[in-house]
Formats: sequence, structure tokens, C-alpha cells
Amino acid sequence: MSLDDTTRVPDRPLPCPQCGYDLRGSVGDRVTCPECGAQVRRAVLNAHLDRARRGRVLQQALDTAAAGVVLAVVMASACLIAPSGTCVLAAWVVSPALTFLAASPVVRAMHQFSVPRGAWLLPVAGYVAWTALMAGYVLFVPLAALAAWWRALGWTAILGGGQAAAMTLLAALLFAAYVLGLRRLAAWRKARERRVTALMEIAQADWPASES
Repeated sequence: MSLDDTTRVPDRPLPCPQCGYDLRGSVGDRVTCPECGAQVRRAVLNAHLDRARRGRVLQQALDTAAAGVVLAVVMASACLIAPSGTCVLAAWVVSPALTFLAASPVVRAMHQFSVPRGAWLLPVAGYVAWTALMAGYVLFVPLAALAAWWRALGWTAILGGGQAAAMTLLAALLFAAYVLGLRRLAAWRKARERRVTALMEIAQADWPASES
């Protein structure tokens, strides 16, 4: 006789919602955790397992989105050493398009979870924006400062004293902005983490399929 869904032994980890003890192998509609003594209904265990799965899927999507944003910033940074035509293409066309597309894994995950668009649109946009800001600060600003400083040193004879001084001033301003921004980096990271927390809560909530 086959077991039904309420008594079937799961073939994957089944953590207790209270203490995390693996209840794999337990049977019955109501399970007693041998570690903490909590009594949990099978439906609650399955729902808890599904929420954990959603969290893993969303985290993978967020990591993929962050990688896409970083790649977009790197491509924009390449304009500092590439010819002007390539610079314009990378900085104004490819990089913004790649940043926009970076959010697609998160969008697909939310659609998979049947989450209404209005619930996740702003948190996703905030996550991408804060990621782009942090990546741009860490990568683009110092590279721009180094490029300006290098040109001021190497092209003094070609540019002339006035233009070399202007490049030196630009490098100094960029380095100053970078140093001052270090004080804000922790706040930016916390703002980004708040978006991640909000998205996790949204993804792990129980949304009716009719609202998708």
C-alpha cells in the first residue's frame, strides 16, 4: 500500500521550523521533533521547505543579477582606455542595457513564485541601483582617477602644462571623492541588504496563484 502525501517519507532534508533538526524519515500528519519536542503538522513542514527553496532560488537570481551589474560597470570602465567610439558604445549603450538585463533572473524568479508585480518591482529596482552604485564606486571612480593621473604624467609634453595640470586636478578630485565615499560604503551596503531582505520576505510569502 502506497503512502499518501501526508505520510510519505521525504527523500530530502526536512528541517524543523523551530530548531532546524532534520526530520527526514518521519511519518504521519503530525511530527514531533526529537530535538526540541515541537509538534509540527506535515503541511507546515512542507510549506517551510518550500519557503527555503524559494529563498535559495532567489539568492541565486540576486547573485546572477549582481554579477551582471558588475560586468556592466567593468565595460563602462573600459572606456577609460578604449578608443572614443568604443567608449561611447560601452558607456552609453551596452552598459545600461546590460544593467537592465541583469534584473531578469530576479524577475523570472518572482514570476515563478506567483508574486504580483507591484510587490517586487521597487525592491528589485533598488537592489540593482544600489549594486550599480557600489560597483561604480569601487571600480569606475578609482580607475578614472588613475587614468587621469597617468595621462597627466605621461602626456605632459604633448598636452602642455595647462592641460596636464587640469588632468592632475581631475585625478585629485576623483581620489578625494573615492576616499570620502569610503565613509558611505557601509551605509550603501546596508541599504542594498534591506532590499534583499524585503525581496526574501516577498518571495517567501504565500501568494495566491490568481494574483500572478
